Amino acid sequence: MKKICILDFGSGNVGSVNNLIESLNYECKISNDPEIIEKSTHIILPGVGAFGAAIKKVKEKIPN
Repeated sequence: MKKICILDFGSGNVGSVNNLIESLNYECKISNDPEIIEKSTHIILPGVGAFGAAIKKVKEKIPN
């Protein structure tokens, strides 16, 4: 079973993405918890127009 995580890192409309995924009958979690992210089979970065800027925000929220 697919475990989808929408990264909540302060960019993009996570609610709209979550509604779309759930309308396709997939279970989805919105999180920035490293444990949930690691257990996910698919990760969505919502509203990302520039991947570099998005990764910078992710690293700020989720330190190594």
